[in-house]
Amino acid sequence: MDPLDLAFDEIAAAMIAAAGLRKIDQAQAAAERHGLKQQGTGTPSQITDWQRSDATRSLRFRWRWYDPSQAFSIQPDINILTIELREGDQIIRQSEQRYEDPL
Repeated sequence: MDPLDLAFDEIAAAMIAAAGLRKIDQAQAAAERHGLKQQGTGTPSQITDWQRSDATRSLRFRWRWYDPSQAFSIQPDINILTIELREGDQIIRQSEQRYEDPL
C-alpha cells in the first residue's frame, strides 16, 4: 500500500478514537508517527495543520475548534478533526470527526 494511503487510513482510525475520548492526542500522535509536520509557528491557534507531501500528492491533518457560547449560555468548545489526501488541487480522500470538549 502507498505510504500516504496507509497514513490516511491510520490517522482516520485514530481520529475516530480521539473523538470517542474527546481528546486530540491519539490523532495527533498518529499524524506525527506518519511523518506529518506541524505547520506554522507552533503557538496555540484555533486552526492547527500537519502536512506531508510526496512528488504529486499531499496529506493534511487539520484540528480546528470554535466556541459556540453566546451571552448567558456557556457551551463546550466544538473540535473538528479533518484528514485530506490531495492530488494537486483535487481532494481524492477525506474524513472528518467532531467532538465537544468535556465540561
